Amino acid sequence: RRRVSKAANFRRSEQNRFFTVQANVDPSEVHKFSQLAQSWWNPNGEMRPLHQMNPARLKYIRDCCLSQFGPPKDLSKPLRGLHFLDVGSGCGLLTEPLARLGANATGIDASPEAIEVARIHAKNDPDLDSNELDYQNVTAESLVDRGETFNIVCALEIIEHVPNPEEFVITVSKLVGENGGLFISTINKTLKSYILAILGAEYLLRWVPAGTHDWNKFQSPDSISRMISKTNLSFHSSVGMTYDVFSERWNLNAHDLDVNYCIFATRKLLNQNPTVE
Repeated sequence: RRRVSKAANFRRSEQNRFFTVQANVDPSEVHKFSQLAQSWWNPNGEMRPLHQMNPARLKYIRDCCLSQFGPPKDLSKPLRGLHFLDVGSGCGLLTEPLARLGANATGIDASPEAIEVARIHAKNDPDLDSNELDYQNVTAESLVDRGETFNIVCALEIIEHVPNPEEFVITVSKLVGENGGLFISTINKTLKSYILAILGAEYLLRWVPAGTHDWNKFQSPDSISRMISKTNLSFHSSVGMTYDVFSERWNLNAHDLDVNYCIFATRKLLNQNPTVE
């Protein structure tokens, strides 16, 4: 009879409890991305598109934060003094760079395998301050129950993988503190996105595994904006992200939201902005 370790039993029981308590999680999606955890940080692996997209995503996040909170005292750490939450952080592809930019960054994910890889990867980098980087195998709903809030909440490339997108937006909006903001990035529901993101990226170029995305779950910017309007947040700005096949780089493009795009929403100013050091 095969023996199962106590750690494995603990992870299984925690996962069962996790999915019983939290409704807005698709176990099949969690399993799909858990299978990719070991290759997550390989820049030439299945997560290559996110590795390439990261500089553009971070630029938009940084610029919006500077607009929202004012110029930093330390240009090398422009996000210092801000507490970030990365929802659906995976293995930390966004969370780590946020910490390097000075943010106090927390990454949460439904996959225990992804969180384990994220923690190991962070420990192997002596330049990362463990006091400013934290990973938790919990859901956004769990943090809402705890009453936690953050200056900035990032929900990038996750809304197309949850069962109830509108409920998800309402939940993550509750995690945005006073004067804070929310970033949501996803893929538009257009013919162009089907051709490029599904047929091209998954089946022709094999940039990501086939079946990674379901076109029917994509959301238009107007749809996301309507969801945001039902929360305590207000639309601030949006930007498209386009891929240059010659330079193999992603660029921000405010006029092309046909495929990949990001929306920034802010909470009404109630108190003085947090200090960005």
